[in-house]
Amino acid sequence: AESKLEPETIDRQALKQGELRAVEAMRRSCPLPLLSLQMDGRPPQTAAEQLEVFTGPCGRRVPLPVRLEGASEPKELLRLNLEAMQFSRRWSPWRLHCPVSLYEKQLTPGVEEFAVDYAGYVFLFAGEDPMRRFCQWPKRFLTEMPCINAPGMTLGFVLLSPASFRATSLVQRLHDVYGFDAVDPLRLLQLALKQPPMPEEIPEEGTVPVPLETEPYLLASEYQELRAGKTVSTTTFLRLIAKQLGIEKNLTLIQKQAEALEDAKKRLEEAQANGSDPPEGIVLDDEGQPVVELEEPLKKPSKG
Repeated sequence: AESKLEPETIDRQALKQGELRAVEAMRRSCPLPLLSLQMDGRPPQTAAEQLEVFTGPCGRRVPLPVRLEGASEPKELLRLNLEAMQFSRRWSPWRLHCPVSLYEKQLTPGVEEFAVDYAGYVFLFAGEDPMRRFCQWPKRFLTEMPCINAPGMTLGFVLLSPASFRATSLVQRLHDVYGFDAVDPLRLLQLALKQPPMPEEIPEEGTVPVPLETEPYLLASEYQELRAGKTVSTTTFLRLIAKQLGIEKNLTLIQKQAEALEDAKKRLEEAQANGSDPPEGIVLDDEGQPVVELEEPLKKPSKG
């Protein structure tokens, strides 16, 4: 049997007019403010959250972010364009860092050129795009207090002080508060010196003492340079730190990549000198420079 489709008989214009009359009747009986928002086809959940940003959980409308322009230094933003009797603004809990960047697991300083006043607080942003995104939907970036040790963040902090004054106690406090892994390069070097150096070639078992690979150690060449009165190289400290963090293999991968890139550049220069096309297997970027990928992705620290 063939189905017969009946034409729509609902007068949608009349329904719309009826909705408007119902809203007007509610306003007359309950003097409530009328708020009109352009949702631009957003889904209901997004529209509801956008509405809450404007009205607040108790019905109080939250002012939109207002850009602050004309400050020559960050502290001027607290009083910029305010009357003498108006209260000063306050720094947001993000202080001088960009809340949008931190939301995306990056700790990036904000710039006074990209600053807004939102609900009496000053927010700084890393650029025009983060500021625009925040102004469009502030609540998205303000649902949680700023956190520098959230899962997925790969941040490292270095504490420097004259002669390591109070550095150990400050590192311990960071460890207690945030659970960061503390790496003391000087202590790693001291532990490495307590072990025999690692020979250039692994000898037969029992012929030459070798260090425990579970503890910090020096290579034979590093040990000899140190005994000769030379300063400890940055490469040595990087290796000790990488071993402590369990990412020592990354140094090998980066070194292999650098060697392969140097070889690719040499081969490319030879081909260009001979007037030949780039050698097969060499990938070039937009500027005509060779590109060499890592053999495998770099390993992240256990808390990275």
